[in-house]
Amino acid sequence: MTKVFWFVAALAVGSVVGFACGSAPPKCSVASCAGCCSTDGTCLGGNTSMACGTQGNACVGCGLTQTCVAGACMATSGSGGGSAMAGGSAAGGSAAGGSAAGGSAAGGSAAGGSAGGSAAGGSAAGGSAAGGSAAGGAAGGMTQLMFDAGMPPTVPISFATACNATQPCGGALPGLWHYQSVCVEDAIFSQLVTRCGGPTQTQILDRTGTASGAVFFTATQMARMVTGRVDFKMSTVNSTCVNGFGGFGCVQLPTLLSQAGITGTCALALPDGGASSSTCTCELNFRFNDQATDTYTTSGNVISTAGNRTFDYCVQGQTLTYEETTPTSVMNIARDPGVSTLGKQ
Repeated sequence: MTKVFWFVAALAVGSVVGFACGSAPPKCSVASCAGCCSTDGTCLGGNTSMACGTQGNACVGCGLTQTCVAGACMATSGSGGGSAMAGGSAAGGSAAGGSAAGGSAAGGSAAGGSAGGSAAGGSAAGGSAAGGSAAGGAAGGMTQLMFDAGMPPTVPISFATACNATQPCGGALPGLWHYQSVCVEDAIFSQLVTRCGGPTQTQILDRTGTASGAVFFTATQMARMVTGRVDFKMSTVNSTCVNGFGGFGCVQLPTLLSQAGITGTCALALPDGGASSSTCTCELNFRFNDQATDTYTTSGNVISTAGNRTFDYCVQGQTLTYEETTPTSVMNIARDPGVSTLGKQ
């Protein structure tokens, strides 16, 4: 998926804001801050996904599929890349192919597809040459076909240090496939752990999740739609995450995380006879909803999309497994974090 996450992807899970600790700084303003101003008036660096901005403007949180570059939130995937095996961002396709439904009411995304394209997906003639065209406008019809066999089931997401994939074997893809299981690698939490001092100070616990979705292949195009939720706990003794953020520390952490689409609560436990330091424990979750279409080709055991993403895959009878193999250097994308298994309908 993408992301499964996408979350996921992207799930990866987003990074915690640039940290500030110690005594309270002077009130943040355009005159005093080269980065961005937090809600409590602290001047932050403005170069993290949780707090992005420049020139003393208010900090903003980038989405799970974005990163902060020079004080601005930028998509981590290139145009048309993004959700697993489908291309396009979580919101649907970029300049290369219309919105999630294949062209919004105005006809594709702001950058791809002008006045053409209906709310259901646009026609081949709608939109501009860059979006809302045959590749983007067809999305509405393809996604509609995804539900001809009924709604996909809700399936579990498992978590592992490394997910074991079926040996790539190629096979025929056209048809409708429902997700049966998803394995996500622990690396999706790495940025969050790193920003709170690394694995010696921060642990991710009790990870659970569910997903529901489908992929529909024609001979040259595919449409993908997947939704889900991931729940997890985080425990940290990192001094910044416990006591930083202008002195609010653990109390402020949920607000910062919410700017990256992660919600939940955090509680501070002070040292006692059995603890050597204060601990911040959070119960967190994030949701994902990815919809996109793309064109693709196959060569041997590899799927290649128009967005320059590659996947090892294997069709055995009525079962499809895939694992993304796109080089991390390609468009600086966030790769799908594990292995997905789908059943043919």
